[in-house]
This record gives sequence, structure tokens and C-alpha cells, in this order.
Amino acid sequence: MTRRTQTMRHVSQLADDSADTAMQELAHKQQALTEGEAQLAELHLFQREYQHGAERGVHSMSELLNRQQFLQRINDAIGFQQRLVEQLREAVVVQRQVWLQARNRAKALGGVAQHLQADDDRADERKEQRDADERSLRQNSKKHWDQA
Repeated sequence: MTRRTQTMRHVSQLADDSADTAMQELAHKQQALTEGEAQLAELHLFQREYQHGAERGVHSMSELLNRQQFLQRINDAIGFQQRLVEQLREAVVVQRQVWLQARNRAKALGGVAQHLQADDDRADERKEQRDADERSLRQNSKKHWDQA
């Protein structure tokens, strides 16, 4: 294996490692998005349940104000979580592009490394054939001189 091929194999391996890292990061971001969406769904469910419970009746003005303030806090939490989920979605899209680019680069470099290895293999085969031809020629020459 030539130094050029060894170097390209090393570069190809580094690109593979980079693609693997990008894929793991994508998985982490996708997991965070899934968890964020689940939290948002829980907040919506809690909001509906609380509103349903609040419809049963209010006994005082302070109770009404407390319920309204609590509902506002729930709505604020939902708004925050919606913004967070949107940011997570965008991060997943960006990371997916990073991963695809890293994967494509790794594939391209892997192809170059394979091509260089094939070139080295062909060069080795040609050298072996040349050496075998030279040995055969020497043996035939020696036999010819021995017979003469």
C-alpha cells in the first residue's frame, strides 16, 4: 500500500467518524424534539383538564382570579414550550443537513480510497507479472546457454 493510499484511507476513516458523530448528534436532537413535543402535549392536556374543572363553578372572586392567573401561567408555559419545540425542529433540520453532508463526504472519500487501493493492487500485480516474466526469461536464457 502506498503512502498516498494510506493517507487517503486515514482521511476516509476520519470522514466516517465525523459522519457517525453527526448522526449521533442528530439522534440526540431528535430525542430532544420528541421529549419537547411530549411535554407540549402534556401541557395542553393539563390545560384542558384544568379548564374543565374550573367550569364546575367558582365560589368567590379571589378563587376566580386565582384560576385565571393559573390558566395564564399554563398558557405562558404552553407558549414557551411551543417556541422551544419550533427551535428543536429547526435544529433537527439543520443537523440532518450536517449529517447528510458528512455522510456524502465520507462516501466520496471512501470511493477515492478504494480507487487508490485498486490502483495499488493493479500496480502490484503488474510488478509481480514483470518479475515472473524476468525470472522465466532468465531461466530460459540459462537453459539455452547450458545447452549450447
